[in-house]
Amino acid sequence: MNTRQKAAERLTQVQAQLYALSVEKQALEDEAKTLAGYLNLAAQEDKEQQEQQESEQTA
Repeated sequence: MNTRQKAAERLTQVQAQLYALSVEKQALEDEAKTLAGYLNLAAQEDKEQQEQQESEQTA
């Protein structure tokens, strides 16, 4: 195998790795958005629950 063939083969490998990394990056970004949304929702629920408890205590 000559140098040009080796370079072409290596380029194919690198491109495949880059594609796999881009897929993994997208999956991680999606997971991060999902987790952030869940945490925001949980924080809002905690806030509402605390407000309800405070209003019950003053009633």
